[in-house]
Order: sequence, then C-alpha cells, then structure tokens
Amino acid sequence: MKKVLDAMLAALARGERVTLCSVLASSGSAPRGAGAKMAVFEDGSTRGTIGGGAVEQLCTQRALEAMKSGENELSSYELHPNDVSDIGMICGGNVTVYFQYFDPADENGRALLPAIREILNANDHMDQIVANIRGMSFGRLRIGTFASASVLWLPKIIEEFSHDYPGIQIEIIVGGNDSLIS
Repeated sequence: MKKVLDAMLAALARGERVTLCSVLASSGSAPRGAGAKMAVFEDGSTRGTIGGGAVEQLCTQRALEAMKSGENELSSYELHPNDVSDIGMICGGNVTVYFQYFDPADENGRALLPAIREILNANDHMDQIVANIRGMSFGRLRIGTFASASVLWLPKIIEEFSHDYPGIQIEIIVGGNDSLIS
C-alpha cells in the first residue's frame, strides 16, 4: 500500500491526476477482497492490484473516466459467467469498487496521502515491536546497489540472510548515484 501511495504522491507532485480504486466489498469467489487498492494514472498505467483480469481492465477504464469528470464513483461488478451483466470472469463473485479522484491542485487530497503513509509506517513499527517482544525478527530491509553488485554479490548474501531472518522482507533498489541517494 505504501508503494501505491508513494507513486500517487509523485504523480500529484508532477501535476498529474490520479484515481485510487479501492475494493470496498466482495462476495462469493472474487480475485481480491475488501481493502485491495490500485492507483490509475493519467497515462493508463497502474500501481497495485484489485484482482487482475477483466475487472481490473474495466476499473482502469472507469478510473480514467473519473479523472475526466473529476468525480468520485462507486461501481459493482458481477463475476458470473453467462449472466447478462457478465464481464467475462468465471470467479462467481461480486466486487464493489470505489473510485477516488485526486486532483493535483487540491491541497486536501495531497495532505491526506502522507498522513495515510504515516499511519501505515506506525503500524509497521508496532508490528516490529511486537515481533521483538516475541523474540522474532520481522521487518523490511531496503538495499540500494549498483547493477554490478546486485548481480555479482547480493544473490548469495540475500539467500543466507533470508534463511537466517525469514520474517524480513528485502527490497533491492538498483540504480546510479542519483537514484540511490533519493
């Protein structure tokens, strides 16, 4: 979720509109449950997922329409084969998606995203404290590296580290000086 919010903030800072698609409810067999999120950007690219397939494609189109209208929307999708309202998925469930439009000129929307990210960071911190109390290693490790090091040295190091600390997620950022410093 933090990566989705960070991508949204970067787009808004560039003056680009964004729509956040959030699964509010799902029933029956559905690809993702309530809480799944996907950001849709002006160029049609996405970050995150709300289930893939036809429902995600329809939601991307709806999100782009929300950008044009500047309005938030709520839509439901039936994932039943051979129904009149069928969207070509055979999951057999239903999904309700909320489309929240973010305008780069709206200071309230831009202020909300960092606050959400802070809450998520605080939740991660709390999870780490609880894991430490229980004697478990838990968390996330971000490694910035040049391409040569990521290919030559890191695979063996990461393999050993992951074996010793299975509860720690590893994120590798490959780039040059400028991208690694930011």
